[in-house]
Amino acid sequence: MRNGKLGIAVFSAAILLVILLMAIHTVPSGTEMEAPLVLQITTETGTVSLNVRMEDGTYYAFLPGHVEPEQAVLLTGEDEKVTLQGQPLPLSCGQLEFNREYDLSWPDGSTETLRILPSEGVATMYLTTQSGSMDFIHAEKGNAERGTMQLYDEQGNLNFSGSLETIRGRGNSTWIVHEKKPYSLKLMDKSDLLGMGAAKDWILLADALDSSAMRNKIVYDFAAKAGLSFTPECRWTEVYLNGDYAGLYLLSERVEVHPERVNLSPDGSLVCMDRDIRVEEDTAPYFITDSRQYLQIRESSDLGTLKKQFQSMENAILAADGRDSITNASWEDLIDLESWVKKYLIEEIFDSYDAGFQSQYYYCYETREGGTIYAGPVWDYDSSLGNPQIWALNSPRGLFAWRPEAMTSYATPWLHSLYEKPAFREELEQEYREIFLPLLMQLEETVNSYAQQIAPAFERNRIRWAVDTDGVTAEAEAITGYMEQRIEFLSQLWLEGKEFCIVRLQENDLGGYYGYYAVEAGTVFADLPEREGEDFLGWYREDTDALVDPAEPVTEDLFLYPKYDHPREEPEEQEDGLKDWILEVYHYVPLAVLVLMGVVLLVLGIRRNRKALCE
Repeated sequence: MRNGKLGIAVFSAAILLVILLMAIHTVPSGTEMEAPLVLQITTETGTVSLNVRMEDGTYYAFLPGHVEPEQAVLLTGEDEKVTLQGQPLPLSCGQLEFNREYDLSWPDGSTETLRILPSEGVATMYLTTQSGSMDFIHAEKGNAERGTMQLYDEQGNLNFSGSLETIRGRGNSTWIVHEKKPYSLKLMDKSDLLGMGAAKDWILLADALDSSAMRNKIVYDFAAKAGLSFTPECRWTEVYLNGDYAGLYLLSERVEVHPERVNLSPDGSLVCMDRDIRVEEDTAPYFITDSRQYLQIRESSDLGTLKKQFQSMENAILAADGRDSITNASWEDLIDLESWVKKYLIEEIFDSYDAGFQSQYYYCYETREGGTIYAGPVWDYDSSLGNPQIWALNSPRGLFAWRPEAMTSYATPWLHSLYEKPAFREELEQEYREIFLPLLMQLEETVNSYAQQIAPAFERNRIRWAVDTDGVTAEAEAITGYMEQRIEFLSQLWLEGKEFCIVRLQENDLGGYYGYYAVEAGTVFADLPEREGEDFLGWYREDTDALVDPAEPVTEDLFLYPKYDHPREEPEEQEDGLKDWILEVYHYVPLAVLVLMGVVLLVLGIRRNRKALCE
């Protein structure tokens, strides 16, 4: 009897532990919480209640851009006597001033601060999940729920109202590391959202890596102007998840074979080059070329022929004579030169961190050996345009599309080899001079226009996610200032015939990412970065292990690595991998506890039965 009671007690404790673990696991930071204050909004399309959020000691009422002040009422979520500057709630926002700090008084005599923040210039999206919570979706990237969506355009007109087949998480590092999550949306039926063409699948980019919230939009719109086919359209929108303000997002078309997206025939194919670890973890089919390029198949009717088609192209690009030794086809016969040049320029001009090795799309209208392969569409540029949060070895003299390798043991030979070919280089310089350079002269005006458009939403997003920024104007100035230097450098590199030396910098003392820079021969590399900490000894040559004097002019190609006066530490990439492993294992903790307790109970039962038999 004592063992039976012990078993019941152990089992009860196990159940409580499992419930506690699952509760901790399924309530991630940033999820919806019940709010003591709400904004009740009533328009001609219905009524919605939005949570008033507490951020850094202040309550913020994030008023949607399509709502007039008189349509919003501030009230308490409970039956309490709460006053705002001495006036009892509920209160119409039409009676209140925007951006003013109001004293909020509670029944217990405590006071806090409240501000009403309006928005304008961008669309507004309401997403409501079937469960009324984002907990399940946030628990794991692959989780999905049904839901509903309402979307208002920049002018406040209802653009869409209907059901979602699914809302799910997406992304890689942005999903694991950042609280602000990106999402994939699948509508029940095709719909034209904000004038971007009717389709079912849409992407909500969080831009959590980009404190400006403008980099993806800048590059996508520029690529479309430059004539790169199938460039995704995108629109800014503020998102509310189950009544909780989630910040400023970029609603984008998905890169997919579709009449409104990548419009290919049934014989066409679409692939995405990505890092090995990403491709291997996904469920989509892929193939690996002889140079270890991982290509994930997004659409194809003939996988075997597609692999041969890409391998033939790679052989020709990398061959000294520019021909595939098996088919004798030249690289010029196997690629669409115009699209590859445009894509190269986009990657290089905007210093794409991913250039040549991840988030790189290619397609063909006809899948056959000897068929033409096109470069594009563009995708994923939140880490570009001199983003200081991403690239530790940042400089407007950096080379990204040109680099022969992106990191230790990860070669990126396609674009590098093409650049070394005179015919490709000649086409590139002409395209840059005639098409790209005139568009780049308009870039500052475009960026400033974007900054002005999103200014209210930018500030609201900054508060919601505690973004480390000096404001949208400062972000715009940083981007345009950086790009001014970069355009000057690239014009010297491509149009002025000056001699340059290549300086390769190793990200850390164990390898990791490489930075490649072109320094005018006979000049000092002024952007050679200084490392923080007294233990940094300087930059050393790989060939001689000699210390480099930063004040000495560069007269030859240099491969440099940083040296420190401390034992070597594991690079951050390894730490991130460990973090990912811990997060993955943690999913199975509740199940492991149940299994363990089941074993304990089984053992206790066997012992009790044996004792009964002996008696």
